[in-house]
Amino acid sequence: MELTADQYKTVSEILGNISVAWFTAGIVSPFFFENTDLTNLVLYLILGISMFIFFGIYSIYYAGKIRKRLI
Repeated sequence: MELTADQYKTVSEILGNISVAWFTAGIVSPFFFENTDLTNLVLYLILGISMFIFFGIYSIYYAGKIRKRLI
C-alpha cells in the first residue's frame, strides 16, 4: 500500500508526538515521584530515552519519505 504525501506527514506527526510523550513520561515525570528509588529512576530514564529515540527516528524517516514524494 502506497501512502500519499499528506498521509506520510500525518504518520510523521503522530510518531513525533509519541516520541515527545515518551520523553515526558519516561524522563521528566519520574523526578516528580516521591518514592522513586535509584533503580526505578535509572530504568525509567533508559526506557524513556530508548523509546524517545525509537519513535523520533521513525518520525524523521517518514518525514524523509514526504520530501522524496514532493521532489
